[in-house]
Amino acid sequence: MERDLTWIAKVVPDFDLSRIPSDLHEFIPADKTDLEAVTALKASLYERLRPILPVLLTWMQDLNWPVAQALVPVLASIGAHLVKDLEPILHSEDEMWKYWILTCLVDTPDGALAKALQPALQKIEPGESEDIRAIISSIRTRHFT
Repeated sequence: MERDLTWIAKVVPDFDLSRIPSDLHEFIPADKTDLEAVTALKASLYERLRPILPVLLTWMQDLNWPVAQALVPVLASIGAHLVKDLEPILHSEDEMWKYWILTCLVDTPDGALAKALQPALQKIEPGESEDIRAIISSIRTRHFT
């Protein structure tokens, strides 16, 4: 089905839609309520990044690194698809890495990733630091009650 994107010529007159491959048209919202296009865009992003997610997540070990800060919005937009890649990190002994993952990727306003990780976040490991326990408790309060 062809998407009606005629609005683009009115709003962005210098934009030449004919130069954009037609397979990308599905990612351009047709109107202000076209959330399906945004959902498709997020799914596409995940599909393209899935093979390298473990590598990208290693940059989250220290948010003082500029590349980590730049990756936060990209990784956060992937949401619940990150569960499989985050579980080993959350079970690791790297407290700082867990801290950045929990505060930057899991505890987001939409709570999608927090909800997807709910089973893991409901069980606080006995060896967790007080800081990690406090963050997990805060996430549980904010997203599960």
